[in-house]
Amino acid sequence: DGKAAPVPSKVEGWNATWVEKKERIRNSEFRAREFFKESLRWKWSSDLRGPLKLPISDNLSGFRVKDFMLEPQKPVWEKLESLYGDDEPLDEEMEDEEFDDLLEHLDALESARSASGASSLVGKEEVTRRGLRHLAQALQEGAAGNKKKETEES
Repeated sequence: DGKAAPVPSKVEGWNATWVEKKERIRNSEFRAREFFKESLRWKWSSDLRGPLKLPISDNLSGFRVKDFMLEPQKPVWEKLESLYGDDEPLDEEMEDEEFDDLLEHLDALESARSASGASSLVGKEEVTRRGLRHLAQALQEGAAGNKKKETEES
């Protein structure tokens, strides 16, 4: 009908409890302690809508219906996956030529070891007798000697 709603009538004593509590705190001898105890019951809301001051313990939190979304929120990394995602494998497969070169090199090292009389496998007694550091040094020297021989032959 387009008419304005009637002005509601005032209800006496609607804020009597609140006024009584404020007066009691204002008139108390230990006012700071009362204000502190009262402040422990409330927290400030950072939400832009709704009340600014909320009770710390919400008695109805277990009964309130939560925010259920039809589509669950995606993890943060999925937003950036299109920018930083890499579909290429980390290790590229060796080409046939590279694989053949590697086999030839290993065969050459093995033949050089057998020609020099050094066995490719070291026994337990030799490891305990000489020590790992000496064996590693000898193997490095042998590999360096083999490289020198290969360069001289070619």
